[in-house]
Amino acid sequence: MIEVVLRTTLETGSAYGIAALGVLMTFAVIEFYDLTVDGSFTLGGAIAALLITAGWHPALVFLPAMVAGAASGAATALLHVRFGVDRLLSGILMMFVLYTVNLRLMGRSNLSLLNAQTIFSLSGLSAWLVLLGFLLVLAGLMFLFLRTEIGTLLRAYARSPRFVASLGVSSWTVVALALVISNALVAMAGSLIAQLQRYTDIGMGEGTLIFSLAAVIIGKAIVPGNTPGRLVAAVAVGSLGYQVLVSLGLRAGLAATDFKLLTAVLIISFISLGALRRRWSAQG
Repeated sequence: MIEVVLRTTLETGSAYGIAALGVLMTFAVIEFYDLTVDGSFTLGGAIAALLITAGWHPALVFLPAMVAGAASGAATALLHVRFGVDRLLSGILMMFVLYTVNLRLMGRSNLSLLNAQTIFSLSGLSAWLVLLGFLLVLAGLMFLFLRTEIGTLLRAYARSPRFVASLGVSSWTVVALALVISNALVAMAGSLIAQLQRYTDIGMGEGTLIFSLAAVIIGKAIVPGNTPGRLVAAVAVGSLGYQVLVSLGLRAGLAATDFKLLTAVLIISFISLGALRRRWSAQG
């Protein structure tokens, strides 16, 4: 049982950890709740499946998937900053747009990769090892990026947009950059999941934002702080920790239909834990 839980945790936690890294950019860095990610996750999976079945090498499908995801994020930023659409509504609108785009791309509700080569079958390595490697590399790159001058400006934007504007950096630049990076990473996660499960489904991105938020919130409760190192560590710890809790819950007898309820309970519990910790710190 322990071996199965560990393998499942590393596979699923690492793959969705990449999506959580993307959500980190919007949720924890600029405090933008972007529902576009539900659509861009499926978009990444759809593009990966289409290109692989068309004869592309599985390792080459990540770049087109990330570019498409980045374009989706830029479109959301355009709606919000240039057209004045509310943050939440702009993400919802793009999620609806991407649902139709994904259906058009696939031509039907799902695409199979059962008879195709994937990055996992070609590598000769265990899937969890490949996915963990992707997560660690991308987490390292995210850490380095957040320490750059641009990354520092992004982190400062949520606390003081006026200060960032006084430096000559527009809101459009900050929001667009964060959403582009976020949705590119989420689309890459979608392309990995499609290859891992050997199919793409129109509903595979449903709940991506919530599951990624759960990972970020759990991680930040375990690894508090807003330094680049702590933010990235929180995502890695939260993604794997979340999958451990889910796997244990399912093994304990929870039905798959209880999955979203379990996620909601976990989010509420860890948000409450964080609030209590801040209250105790203030009293101490």
